[in-house]
Amino acid sequence: MKPKLNDVAKLAGVSATTVSRVINNHGYLSSQTKEKVFAAMRELHYQPNNMARSLQGKNTRLIGVIFSDMVDCKFNPNFWTRDDGFDVYATQAINAPDGRALAVSWIGLPEIAYPTDRENWAHCLSLVKELTLKDGHLYQNPVAAVADLRTTGHDLVFEQQRAAVTDLNGSFELLLTVPADKVVTVNIADQQESGQLQVTVDANQGHVLIDRQHTGNPFAEDYGQTRQVELTAHKTLRIRLIIDVSVFECYIDNGYSVMTGRFFLNATPSRLNVQGDPTAVTGKVWEWRQSEHTGVDNNETKIK
Repeated sequence: MKPKLNDVAKLAGVSATTVSRVINNHGYLSSQTKEKVFAAMRELHYQPNNMARSLQGKNTRLIGVIFSDMVDCKFNPNFWTRDDGFDVYATQAINAPDGRALAVSWIGLPEIAYPTDRENWAHCLSLVKELTLKDGHLYQNPVAAVADLRTTGHDLVFEQQRAAVTDLNGSFELLLTVPADKVVTVNIADQQESGQLQVTVDANQGHVLIDRQHTGNPFAEDYGQTRQVELTAHKTLRIRLIIDVSVFECYIDNGYSVMTGRFFLNATPSRLNVQGDPTAVTGKVWEWRQSEHTGVDNNETKIK
């Protein structure tokens, strides 16, 4: 009889949910737990049925992209869309009438309790992203129209290895270039700096690390509070960090990697600090225009 997921869980001494997370590489799990699950899978000769699991969840969590120009196009078995942040789920893609491949993601995981749950507010959508294929790698970037949200720009001016932009309205973006072998840290905070989201851009070791453990309102702590993308060491890194109140989207090296997630400060994100060696580091902060939406009744939230 063909073994089932529950058989693996029983043999490994863990829950079926834990086995599922190991198989899907989802959330933080100790190496010891992973090895117990893998050992049970080997002993039982258990083989996950990827399509069956996808259909059972009514979402494959995969993107199929159609490119009109297939000349010299080769299939890459490692080609898939991904997000290296915390909270992306159920990305959907379409081919637009003008030929662009576009995608949008649900930001919020069904098994996670979020601070907004008490307000009966469940998650949100990402920016619409344009997908392009270059040298067998999938790049994801916000559609060009997103730049229309920009209003006032602020160049980063460093004083004693620190640059600060204050009095922001909660929705803004940072364009930052960090030269090879330099390291800078970006902190997103409220005006009182009672909590912060931290982004470390290390162009020496070659990685970008996002840390949300000091925001003031932690959640999903069992799954870890940091995420890191490994890149090429000793190489200039460029990031586009977009903040929209409780959402961050970080696009690295023109969309080569993307990190998305939620974070909850005690007040509106209104302060951005950049710290580190400023030699040749350049950057600009753009404030964003926010929309005002009036609900169909007095109970619907009004977005400033």
